[in-house]
Amino acid sequence: LYVSFSENVIVILNKAEMIINKLLVSLLAALLMTVTGAKIEAECSACLIVASTLQNRLNNEKTRNHLDLRHRVDSKGKLYGKMINYKKSELRAVELTNRICEEFESYALGRKPDVPEVYWLKYDSTMKDVVFGSDGERTSENSIFRSFCIDLFDHYDDDITYAITREKFDIMGVERPLCAEITKSCSYEDIVKGNDSKTAQTIEL
Repeated sequence: LYVSFSENVIVILNKAEMIINKLLVSLLAALLMTVTGAKIEAECSACLIVASTLQNRLNNEKTRNHLDLRHRVDSKGKLYGKMINYKKSELRAVELTNRICEEFESYALGRKPDVPEVYWLKYDSTMKDVVFGSDGERTSENSIFRSFCIDLFDHYDDDITYAITREKFDIMGVERPLCAEITKSCSYEDIVKGNDSKTAQTIEL
């Protein structure tokens, strides 16, 4: 079976929901990013966390049928129109990224003892080898992180949609295209290094 006309309605509704969410948080995001500077602190590690979350969504994606856009009938009573590969559709991009920033809870800046460089990771009170800020600082940092995520998908929506619909993320993975090429939050060297302090969110918690 092919996806019905209702998929087009889903695209419109999801897009509308995303726009409303962006409007609601835009003022807070702008304020937080102004306070912390044009770029979030430890931006590379922040981007790689977002990339990892999007990668997980791709990895867990279920196989979908083509989109059936044959809604018109010719003189012989046959439907005609386009059939679109779901993997190359805008609907796929919307569903993969929808509400992704809502998944980030309790993310904060941490550092190794006696090391000044900080990186983003999910707060865990049982971690003895990472130094975190106070409760108030962590709450503020999580808001900043969410704002960064929202700002990322807002500013680079077209590029991310293009990468998804052209299956670039499927071929290359998300980290390098998103963080080194699209947002330029990381250098290629940062991506390759892996488990150093700049990409410490890949360390098992």
